[in-house]
Formats: sequence, C-alpha cells, structure tokens
Amino acid sequence: MFSPYIVISNAVQPERPIILTTESIDWTGQLNADDTSHKIGIYKAITYANEMTLKGRFSGYGGYNVGSLGQAKMLLQLSDMRGMDGQPALTINGSKRQLFNFASPSQNSFLGMGQAEVTLTPEDIQQGFNFEIRAKVNGLSSIELIPFAKNNTVNLQSKWPSPSYFGSALPNQKYATKGFNASWSNPFLANENATLLKDCLTNQISDACGALNNNARGYGVKLINGIDAYQMLQRTIKYALLFLTITFCAFFLFETLQDLRIHPIQYTLFESSQDQEPSLKKLMVSALPEFELKHKALTQWSKNDVSHFYANSNQTIVSLGSLLLASHEGLGFDFNRQRLLQKLILFSA
Repeated sequence: MFSPYIVISNAVQPERPIILTTESIDWTGQLNADDTSHKIGIYKAITYANEMTLKGRFSGYGGYNVGSLGQAKMLLQLSDMRGMDGQPALTINGSKRQLFNFASPSQNSFLGMGQAEVTLTPEDIQQGFNFEIRAKVNGLSSIELIPFAKNNTVNLQSKWPSPSYFGSALPNQKYATKGFNASWSNPFLANENATLLKDCLTNQISDACGALNNNARGYGVKLINGIDAYQMLQRTIKYALLFLTITFCAFFLFETLQDLRIHPIQYTLFESSQDQEPSLKKLMVSALPEFELKHKALTQWSKNDVSHFYANSNQTIVSLGSLLLASHEGLGFDFNRQRLLQKLILFSA
C-alpha cells in the first residue's frame, strides 16, 4: 500500500503531471489476524482485517494555477483494490469530510496498481492542508507500506504471535510478548521513494516504476505460523529415523563384537515390530487430514476422476501409505481393507 500523494494534471504537457508528496505522515494500523476463517484440512490461510489511520500534512503549492493546470487529485493506491473494505474517508483540516472514489482500470497509473481518488479544491493545494484518512484493508498473510513523506512514522499492532519483518528497513522498535507492536521511521527511504515516484509518473521512467513495485521498497510484516503441521511432521520423521538407525546399529554391533549371528528374518521381525511404535503410527496417521480429499475421491469419484487427481499430485506415495495404515488400524473407514487395497492399486496404476 502506497502513502497518499497528489497528482495535478498539466494542461500544457498532459504527459507530465505534477506530483506532490506529503510533508509528514503518521501511519497506524491494527491487524486483526486469524487462521480459522479459511481452512481445508490442515491447510490454513492467515487473513487479516487492517483498520488504518493516516494523519499528515501536504505543503502548499503556490505555483498552482487552474488556467495552466488541471484538476488536483489525492490518490490512495493498493496492489489489489479488492482488499479495500468500503470507501476510505478523507478529512481535511479537521472539518471537511469526503469519500475516496475507486478509479476504473483505464485510469490507473503507470504503476499498474488499483487506486482510489478524491478531487481537491485549488484553495487546498495553494494553502496546504492537514488530512486524516481512515481505511479498512483486508489481506492475506502479509502487508507492506511504502512511504513518501520526509517525516514518516509507521506503527503496526496485532495479537498475532509470530511476525516476520521484511522490506528495506527493519522496525526501530518491536515488542512481541503477546502479539507484536512494531514501529518504523526512515526518512532516507521515503525521500528515495518520492524521487522514484516522480520519475515514474512525470518522466515516465520504466525502471523507476519497476523499482516502486519491488517488495523491498517499504516496511513490511508477514504473519507466519511459528510451528505448523509440516514442521512437527518433519521432526517426527527425523526422530523415527534416529531411533531406527540406533537400534539397527546396536544389533549390528552385537553381531560383530559378540560373534552373535543374527538371522535376516530376525532383522525383518524387528523392522515389522517398529510398525507398532507410537511414533511411526503418529507419523503416518498425521497425514490423513491432508488427504481428506483423496479419501473422498476413493469413495465418491469415478475411476477417471481419481486417476486424474493422483496423476497431478506430488504426494501420492504418502497418501497411499496413510490410507493403507488407516485401513490396517481401523480408523473409521466404511470399507474393508481388501476393497481399499484393490481401489488403491487400480486407481494409482
């Protein structure tokens, strides 16, 4: 999301609009995040609703003349305007209030981003004004704010316990006891972004537009899961392999040092006994929620549908093993083991 700025159309040179960036801005946001609204099996999407308040000031532009220059508009740009929840509200000098209007795709700038705009009066541009913008933004997993003001402060708060910061500048202050509270302020980065913005829109330099679209030009935070099912599964695999390796090594040492012959059948019996270990059971059964759709495929879909599904899956082996073990352990499937094996062999062939 870009910091707001003003575009003044140029009647003499329409291709070279005048760009005004904020003198100062104070940007605060409250991220209400959760991972329970959108999920399938063990897959969870982290979404957030961000209530943002932007307070700042635009300096006066004495050279503004309606005769030679056209309308002045304040723009608020977002990479995907579908994330904007309602029309942002603009308050000028504490009294005059109006709503931003969403621009059509043909009116979007060279930045290739969606935008909301509001028309300003000549008096506002000539004298300068204080402003306050309130907006609600919904998003998925991460948010990035790109500043243009010389004096800029950004503060983001959330109860989400696991933030990951990215961008051109890390937070000056951050607290993460219960959730997080992070603050940024970097005048150099903002001045550099303001220069790129003018080069992009006024001078139409494509490299400047591309640089602004880079995810590393602002302050960003990504909401992540500290420990998810895949990490726990990976740890379980490592521990299972560790115990198996240690036990086999112990058997091998007994056979080598004590001159004790161990028959291959004994190794086979030992390996079979490991299938009853809780760690291996947990390892295989933990994959069942992820492949709930595959279970539905076996019970409801046609042979062609299931064959196509498995042909496009890179996790067929794990799912087959999970379903085989589930059938062996009797985990509530409504068909017997033999029928399951027949279907698995038939559909995965």
